[in-house]
Amino acid sequence: MNTKNFVREISKSTGFTQKDVQAVIDAGIDVIKNTVANEEISLVGFGKFVASDRAERVMRNPATGGQVTVPAKKSLKFKPAKAFKEAVNS
Repeated sequence: MNTKNFVREISKSTGFTQKDVQAVIDAGIDVIKNTVANEEISLVGFGKFVASDRAERVMRNPATGGQVTVPAKKSLKFKPAKAFKEAVNS
C-alpha cells in the first residue's frame, strides 16, 4: 500500500476529505522527524520510534578490499508494541 492508498482508506473510514487526511499525516510525519532525534516517541498500541547512536567503525570495501572508516551517526529504530505484533500475527 502506498501513501495515496493509505490516505484513501483513512478517508473512507473517517469521513474526512483526502486533502485533510493527507495534511494530518504530513504533519504527523514532520513531528516524528523533528522530535525523534532528541527523545523517543511512543504511540500506545502501535510502537516506539527511538534514535540510537552508532559509533564510528572500520569496514571493508568489497569492491577494492580496502578499509573504509564509517563515521558515527544516529540510527532510527522502530519497536512495535505487543498489541501491534499480535494484530499482525493473528
